[in-house]
Amino acid sequence: MCAVISGAEMSEIFGVPMTQQPIEDEGTCTYAAGMGIPSVVLRMESGDLSVPRMLFGESGRDATVAGQPAVVGNLFGIIAYVQRGGEMFVVQSVLTDDTEEVRQQVIRVAETAYPRLP
Repeated sequence: MCAVISGAEMSEIFGVPMTQQPIEDEGTCTYAAGMGIPSVVLRMESGDLSVPRMLFGESGRDATVAGQPAVVGNLFGIIAYVQRGGEMFVVQSVLTDDTEEVRQQVIRVAETAYPRLP
């Protein structure tokens, strides 16, 4: 999962140095800033966008990411779910404020990484 976006690209998007954290699970990749915030997790989940839409409630907004349907919302940080067949590519900015800037950063990560998924 870490091959889909580099630390340099993450650093450019978030405006702080971001480094890849040790891989604990081949299906997950985590990048973190020096103090651990922001911390961004990339992963795949099975299912469709109906579940995150329900979980996000009023904070959820439909989006298009890399030409694919997506939903972005707040649940202990900003999360983008991008549909990919019967699964979803997930970009989660952990424990961040719900601001338009953070939403756009998460979307930029998804836009950059999604086309590179294997």
